[in-house]
Amino acid sequence: MDLLRWFRFLRAGTGVARDQATRVEARDFCRWLQVAGKQPRPHWRTGDQAYALVAFPAGGAYAPSVRAQFLTAQAAGILAVDFLHVDTVLLRRLYVLVFLEHGTRRMHLGGITANPTGEWAVQQARNLAMRLDARFEEFTFLIRDRGSNFTAAFDAVFEASGIRILPTAVRVPRMNAICERLVGTLRREAIDRMLILGEAHLRAVLAEYQAHYNAARPVPLQNSTGAVTCGLAG
Repeated sequence: MDLLRWFRFLRAGTGVARDQATRVEARDFCRWLQVAGKQPRPHWRTGDQAYALVAFPAGGAYAPSVRAQFLTAQAAGILAVDFLHVDTVLLRRLYVLVFLEHGTRRMHLGGITANPTGEWAVQQARNLAMRLDARFEEFTFLIRDRGSNFTAAFDAVFEASGIRILPTAVRVPRMNAICERLVGTLRREAIDRMLILGEAHLRAVLAEYQAHYNAARPVPLQNSTGAVTCGLAG
């Protein structure tokens, strides 16, 4: 979903601050996206175009979306983060924190715990900063949801390196779609294919899959001309 258009919709269309948006604004925004950019059609009674909301641009073709332009231009500087949960055979729920680089599609396993507190998430952010070292300062944006695990102290770890926090709207996971796709990939290709015994077993499975995902798994790459090719992550 288009982050920039979401912010502009809130500012110009509703006047609601970004941190105060609710499901109502998200619903209205999704409905607006369904009609934005569509070719105007004559009304069945009058035959005019009075009911057309947004017309095609000159030339009769869609212009590149703001979201596509933003992600293409800023991909190398975007970092995304999300949680996923895994239920073991002993009916214990474990939580996994994963980071994803948009530019290279490299996955970073943050940590695994049964109690994902705000303090634990802060420590995983610090660990990521130490692992990436100088590369950590190359990022410009961090996309995350509004979960209570992501506290002000968590954001401060990234803001100290000049990284801007981009929280998604409430219950709109598509605004962090690339990281959500990684979560789905982890489930389909690894977690859902075996019975997880415990934290140590899950850590070993994800560590092995991370090595495969970052080194051997083909990912779509976009060159300077905008053409999409297939290459290896890393």
